[in-house]
Amino acid sequence: MLRIFRQASRENILLQQQANQAYYNKNRLDPQLKLGDKVLTLVYVSKGKLDPKFSPIPKIVVEIHHP
Repeated sequence: MLRIFRQASRENILLQQQANQAYYNKNRLDPQLKLGDKVLTLVYVSKGKLDPKFSPIPKIVVEIHHP
């Protein structure tokens, strides 16, 4: 009896993961970066609520790792 519930829950989890993946992939925009583009980088260490999220100085793209 417990095996049936476990199998059913595993199938439901896999179905939900596939649905979540399809939704994410449908709504995601691929970044269109080229060499030499200026981008703002995220500041990971913030001390307060009003500190900036991004660095004020833009960085230049020198290498692209994705297709």
